[in-house]
Amino acid sequence: MLVLSRRNGDSLQINGDIELRVLAVNGKRVRLGVRCPQYMRILRAEAIEQEFADHRRCSDSDMPLNSLQALCSVQHLDR
Repeated sequence: MLVLSRRNGDSLQINGDIELRVLAVNGKRVRLGVRCPQYMRILRAEAIEQEFADHRRCSDSDMPLNSLQALCSVQHLDR
């Protein structure tokens, strides 16, 4: 893992088309802004964990396949 120190307003470029910018630092909290192409999906780690838990819960049931797909479908975030 690469560890960098950044200050408020500083940014990182990843692969030329992804920008991470430090928007604010307030105590132990940091606000980050992410700019990337619209087709890229960005999720917090806890959202991914919840998605996997929901998928496991859906796959353990006796529901018909189309109901499972509806429950387990991923919602895209507005940008």
